[in-house]
Amino acid sequence: MAWDRESRYSHAGIVIHRGGLSFVVHSEPPGDGNPAGGVQETPLEAFASGREAAEIKVLRVRPGLEKEAQRAAEAARQFLGRPFDGALDLESDSSLYCTELVWRSYRAAGVDLLRGRFRRMNTLFADREVIRVSDLEASPDLEAVRPYGEKKE
Repeated sequence: MAWDRESRYSHAGIVIHRGGLSFVVHSEPPGDGNPAGGVQETPLEAFASGREAAEIKVLRVRPGLEKEAQRAAEAARQFLGRPFDGALDLESDSSLYCTELVWRSYRAAGVDLLRGRFRRMNTLFADREVIRVSDLEASPDLEAVRPYGEKKE
């Protein structure tokens, strides 16, 4: 969140549905709960738990892109096991950070969520183009749904 002051969120992933269950494909750095880090599939309940997230926001594709969303979910699963990209390098997909995973998955499905517009940021490694959570939130191809877990009235 320190490098994206335009968003209240620090992490991103793609929700997939399989066998009546929901999972999130996401990429995270190595840490206590996941010593290896990288692209992984986590049950939605665990991903959104209070232990892991104070709050989450769910975005979905705009109407008309539902088939592309299914293909993006399939593409995201193809990245499982790749290491986390701590250098935030968009030059290759050999390692991925969370927002890069979302962008690349949708791009593989024929949708460029950023429409070619990247932001430059001075990282520890270089001045480079990056994808921030707020960039995905601002995508004209995505729209917010009610907060996860909020009950319908």
